[in-house]
Amino acid sequence: GFGFADNFIMIVAGDAIDNSIGLRMGLSTLAAAGIGNLISDVCGIGLGEFVESWSASLGLKDPRLTPEQAALRKSRWVKSLAC
Repeated sequence: GFGFADNFIMIVAGDAIDNSIGLRMGLSTLAAAGIGNLISDVCGIGLGEFVESWSASLGLKDPRLTPEQAALRKSRWVKSLAC
């Protein structure tokens, strides 16, 4: 949930910056993407709690993995896809 929101904000913000401020100030696309990433990171600080509470309201529970379970290759793979 959070990973999707973070990447979505980064892409939308970077594109908006590239097409507006970037054109006026002569910023490169990479610079606009970096600023978009900064914006998404700042938004992510507040969104993390929102996504967690929204997931709980949907009935999704925290898996409460042991450290051994979290270290499993399958667990890391699923985390990478979900975040």
